[in-house]
Amino acid sequence: MRRIDWNWGLPLAMFLGNQWFQKQPYAPAFFRSYFDDLWVIPLCLGLLDALGDRFQRPLNPRQRWLYAGVGVLWFGWFFEHRLPPVHSGFTADVLDALAYALGGGLYALLASKLNPKSAKS
Repeated sequence: MRRIDWNWGLPLAMFLGNQWFQKQPYAPAFFRSYFDDLWVIPLCLGLLDALGDRFQRPLNPRQRWLYAGVGVLWFGWFFEHRLPPVHSGFTADVLDALAYALGGGLYALLASKLNPKSAKS
């Protein structure tokens, strides 16, 4: 049996746990509004990182920070700038962008600490 890659497994567990928690009547607004935004970057980049590790050389910590920055910029542009004018389900919110940035930092830290195959820089 394969071991779970915590680089994406932990963000997946947090994201899915928050999906359940949001449906509870006592869930605070933070969890309904920003907790998904915090964990979506580590989840998406962690999955892409795991695929990259499987097919090419693992990223070093410096590359992971660059990877996180590009991911945060893309998510911020797409979900906070591009989608709100064309889809009523999305709103442009600076705090969402802050949650993406924190999630990008979280991804880079988790990947550096939890991925033992990381290349040294």
